[in-house]
Amino acid sequence: MDGGANGGRQYLRLMPPDGAFEASGRPTSFNLEVRSGYIGVSNSSASRFDSVKLNGGTLEVAYSRPGKHDPSQYEMGLIHADRFEINADSQIIFDISGGVNSDYENDIIFSGDISGSGIVTLVIELDADYFAEGQEIDKSFQLFSISDENSYDWALAVVKVMYNGGDISGNFSKIVESSGASVSVALSGAVPEPSAVAAVMGAFALAFAAWRRRK
Repeated sequence: MDGGANGGRQYLRLMPPDGAFEASGRPTSFNLEVRSGYIGVSNSSASRFDSVKLNGGTLEVAYSRPGKHDPSQYEMGLIHADRFEINADSQIIFDISGGVNSDYENDIIFSGDISGSGIVTLVIELDADYFAEGQEIDKSFQLFSISDENSYDWALAVVKVMYNGGDISGNFSKIVESSGASVSVALSGAVPEPSAVAAVMGAFALAFAAWRRRK
């Protein structure tokens, strides 16, 4: 049995939202492949896969709660995978909120081994319900726990920071930290005030207009 995304926006529903998708209840083989578009795993606790393959597109993971993009849907639960492969340029959105056990989420993806040669963009989406405008952040967010082999070259990874639908990457220094057993992203900076975001967007618009005139 397989789940996958190939264009558009999809939610993969694994079971009723009152329990985790445990190994004892899943099919003999259950794989997830993201080829294009967007996929979010809709589950309240944890989703278990034999393999997760990113061959393009977007995968979003977060603790389950009513979705920000679609309130009628529940957003993503934790992911457990025996194998996690990044085979093509793809992105993973980590919705960082208050979580259930700590101030911020940690260990969102648990994997036996992780490999591949694609470029992955790690999108840190700071939930506006938990992070205030102007808030200073100096913290590492642990995104992967890896129990077996970690052969992916994390120097290839790109980091973006999103807040309330806007790209605020320029407000933060960003470092991908990788050990054999975990992958974290360290952020240092401040969530901008709305006026600062508007100023940045205005400067971008002016620069783009000047570039168009030169063309």
